[in-house]
Amino acid sequence: MSADSYFVSPPSTRILVVDDNTDLLATIASALGKVEGYDVEVLGDPQVALRHLSEAPFGLFLLDIRMPEVDGISLLRHCRRLQPKAPVILMTAYATVEQAVDLMRLGADYYLSKPFSPDSLRDVVARVLGASQRTALPSLSPRVFLTGDPATQGTLALAEAAAGTDAPVLIQGESGTGKELLARHIHLHSRRSSGPIEVVNSAAMPEALVEAMLFGFEKDAFTGASGPMPGRIEAASGGTLFMDEAGDMSLPVQARVLRALQDKTFQRLGDSTVRSADVRYVFATNRNLGRMIAERSFREDLYYRIGVVELTIPPLRHRPADVELLTGIFLSRFAAESHSRPPVVDGAAMEVLRREPWPGNVRQLENFCQRVTIFAPAGETLPPELVHSLLANYSIGAKAGLITTGPPHHSRENIVRALASTNGNVTKAAALLGISRPTFYSKLKKFGIEPGPDRAD
Repeated sequence: MSADSYFVSPPSTRILVVDDNTDLLATIASALGKVEGYDVEVLGDPQVALRHLSEAPFGLFLLDIRMPEVDGISLLRHCRRLQPKAPVILMTAYATVEQAVDLMRLGADYYLSKPFSPDSLRDVVARVLGASQRTALPSLSPRVFLTGDPATQGTLALAEAAAGTDAPVLIQGESGTGKELLARHIHLHSRRSSGPIEVVNSAAMPEALVEAMLFGFEKDAFTGASGPMPGRIEAASGGTLFMDEAGDMSLPVQARVLRALQDKTFQRLGDSTVRSADVRYVFATNRNLGRMIAERSFREDLYYRIGVVELTIPPLRHRPADVELLTGIFLSRFAAESHSRPPVVDGAAMEVLRREPWPGNVRQLENFCQRVTIFAPAGETLPPELVHSLLANYSIGAKAGLITTGPPHHSRENIVRALASTNGNVTKAAALLGISRPTFYSKLKKFGIEPGPDRAD
């Protein structure tokens, strides 16, 4: 089994968030930094962000569209020019399908409508990062979803049995448990494995954009529709369509999805032609659909269509065997990537990890292991006090007493704190602050700080 096949989003990715709303910046920093463990840098000044693009490499950008002086579209163009491989997510409180389509054509990878929940944000970031890093499915291990937990093994057995049919599947579970990964596992074990798998997430997106993505549209279907574009249903013909966050679909979209399931037909927006597609549907949600049916926010007839096979992935806090299995896998992978030996997790440290509630589930554990390989001695026993420290202050910057929710974390005081907390290791101090080593050295020069021979790497 491939050690790198369990999860696909790279936790070491550095994320730059630009928005003039300081409250939102703090929320995003907490959701992605403290809970998920990404290296997050937030900026409220788009002019500063423009300069920063040429100073430090990033793996992902989250940009607000409406900002004074420099808007998100201008930043998007600069990102594409200076760091073309890094995906870009745009955020706006003024969502329209016309704007969204235009922005996708300009090179945006995703489009988030404000307000959005922390769970939706984390799922979108993981998906966008996964798409930018994911290898083609045929190259993955035959067993993509790894588990040592008996209950989850039972879910996996049901999934593999269902894979041999074309029955719709509904996967339920908390955010970060691996619902999309299980959907890909089903696809890979089905007769459709040589076909495509398409992903649509209806969370934090305007209803019209979800429709356009699912069903496609014709020229002049709406303002800005300059030509026809097939939807994900057409693109998935002969393969699998994975509909994530199905509980976030609006009632009109639910009605159109129900027709596609019942009749295997659909129509593009702005077109009366009835089209058909040979698609296998897999749905996922972290919401209580039964409660939503009682509240009349989810169609009961659709629920019975999508839930022919229902699978539930338990949260990681109920899977202690998986904590041990996945910790070993993740630590070995990250150590190999840095050409070092993984730290040894003894019984005391592992017991701490088993007792941790892991609100971010597998994704949080993966990101935690990434940080362990950065800050723990290579090949040596992992100190339990370091485990406690990283878990109690999941953002390493918070552990060092650093300000991690805005530009002040680059202050002279925090530069000195970062050096002190890493015993003068410049590379680790730069990682604490979420900046590159060259940028860190420029800060040392700016503030007149001499690292000294015992502080250099």
